[in-house]
Amino acid sequence: MDPTLYKDILVPRGFKYHYYYSPAAQGQATLLLLHGFPATSYDWRKQVAYFQPKGYGIIAPDLLGSGGSSAPIDVAAFRMNDVARDIIHILDAERVDKVVGFGHDWGSVPLSRLSMLHSDRVSAFVWMTLPFVPPYTEPFDLEAGMQFAKSLLGYEAYSYWQFFISEKAPEIIEKNVTTQIESFNQLLYPKDPACWLDYLAVRGKTEEWLVNNKQPGRPAYLSDLEFDKLSSDTLKTGIRSSLNWYKAQVTNLGLDDNKKIPAENHKIKAPSFFAAAGKDCIAVPEMGIATIGRYSDQVTTVEFDAGHWVHIERSEEVNKAVEDWLVSLSAA
Repeated sequence: MDPTLYKDILVPRGFKYHYYYSPAAQGQATLLLLHGFPATSYDWRKQVAYFQPKGYGIIAPDLLGSGGSSAPIDVAAFRMNDVARDIIHILDAERVDKVVGFGHDWGSVPLSRLSMLHSDRVSAFVWMTLPFVPPYTEPFDLEAGMQFAKSLLGYEAYSYWQFFISEKAPEIIEKNVTTQIESFNQLLYPKDPACWLDYLAVRGKTEEWLVNNKQPGRPAYLSDLEFDKLSSDTLKTGIRSSLNWYKAQVTNLGLDDNKKIPAENHKIKAPSFFAAAGKDCIAVPEMGIATIGRYSDQVTTVEFDAGHWVHIERSEEVNKAVEDWLVSLSAA
């Protein structure tokens, strides 16, 4: 991604957002690309390389807590209503009225909030591994969520959250920069996606992986240059702020906001494309397909033979499928 195309903006609540911007050619859509954890806008490099030369506009921010954007330690900064408004300010700054919204992992959460609160600004949605996330209107209980996952899947899919929300997590993750960060990213970007069953979906195992500095190897879908950049990006602002994405959910930060969203806004008003990852054992395709089906009457689902980072691992297939879908919308 061309570093000269990055900009900075100070949003009204005082936070800086660092974002990549390339304007759309006449008649082409602008793509809003919202990354997940522990990534940055760099996560979308393969989509930018594919769509930008075709004339699509690109807006790809480093979300709060990552990359060149502000990294607040206070979890209160991560209210999703506020994050969604921050994103709208970026669109307004570039005078972009409507976008096609892409979300991967945690990026699907603010994208969902845009669907519910700013639906007039999004003409279509592309969900990667994690689809639309409806607002919880009862207090979130992590233990109950783990047990619910176990009842459906046979394992406690969100066990790693217990470690991520702990006070010791940032220090353990960042300890011994060249080794622990390597170990952390080899877990989050695994060589074998099935390892998540043993180290994300079992209590205590995420911490064990890091404390033991487990390094089974880098994944084939990332070059050494790409993997090294992931590690440097993880350390740029530290990991403490970005872990607030998890803490905001567990502390029920947005519960009152959620209750005020009209039920009719829970329905996605624009067409959706869902890229399911067949080897993702946390964001399991069957659960994602069921969820998007409840909230969208206009959904196209394609399952890819990939782990969690489907848009990187199978970028050529994903990009072509999304492009064909976008063209079909234009022709309709």
